[in-house]
Amino acid sequence: DGSSPTFTNVVINENTSNHGGGVFINGGNTRPAFYDFSIQNNTAVGSGGGVFLNYGAVSEFHNGDISGNTGYEDYNNEGWHSGGGGIMNNGTSVLIYDCTISNNTDNNTGGGVCSVGGDLTMKRVKLTGNSASTGGALYIQASITSLSHLTVANNTANSEGGGLKECCTSTINIENSIFYNNTPQEINFSNGGGGGGFVNVYYSNISGGEAAVIIPLENDSFYWGPGSIDADPLFADTANGNYSLTADSRCIDAGHPDSTDADGTRADMGAYYYDQSGQPVRVQGFVTTPTDSSEILLTWDAL
Repeated sequence: DGSSPTFTNVVINENTSNHGGGVFINGGNTRPAFYDFSIQNNTAVGSGGGVFLNYGAVSEFHNGDISGNTGYEDYNNEGWHSGGGGIMNNGTSVLIYDCTISNNTDNNTGGGVCSVGGDLTMKRVKLTGNSASTGGALYIQASITSLSHLTVANNTANSEGGGLKECCTSTINIENSIFYNNTPQEINFSNGGGGGGFVNVYYSNISGGEAAVIIPLENDSFYWGPGSIDADPLFADTANGNYSLTADSRCIDAGHPDSTDADGTRADMGAYYYDQSGQPVRVQGFVTTPTDSSEILLTWDAL
């Protein structure tokens, strides 16, 4: 309690515990930070297959891999929420940057990440191949959450929210992100807990578009903001885990116009930007319009 340890170049693999198979951090003013790490193939008999964060801790995860972990939910949860195959966040503040969270499994909620209460910030994170009963990649409950430059693809829930399950008064802002091929839905609001949740989407690619978001309660709110699209992101090679964008992807230069990628161009959607260094400037706003004759009218934005 009160410590601020930093872990760099650590490997935490193939461990087992009641909660937090790889890492358990408990409360107070604890502020751990993990850099260039691996948390893989750990098992929790209860919650948090890879990581369990509990009450008050402020934790940071940078440039790491949280993959192949499992939460079984077969142990007394001591009044805590059950979930989080990769990470279980129970009432803490969590920052996750430049990480991969893949192929984690939980028997209850949040195959990749389960966040209940507290604050969750994720940026440039790939969540793929995760599974749970509900919330295959992400389960967010009563949490203030910021999701920026995420690639959330090919995750599975047995019941609801393959990509994201919102529950109970959460406020979730999604920007410059891709949700694609998650089953049974990309985003699903809870039909219990009184509703009152907010999910706001800006400059993001959501498969199926606004109409595909499931909102069972009238007092839940979903905002389909500017720049949001429904398109095949044209990933490079998902069979081999490569979720970078290919040259013809509509997600390139489609992020928020005030944000830029490392190559100096307008931000792309998703966790990985398409490097345009040394390439001709891409035409923006290109539109083809058929006419009454055999001509085709081409228009584009001035640079």
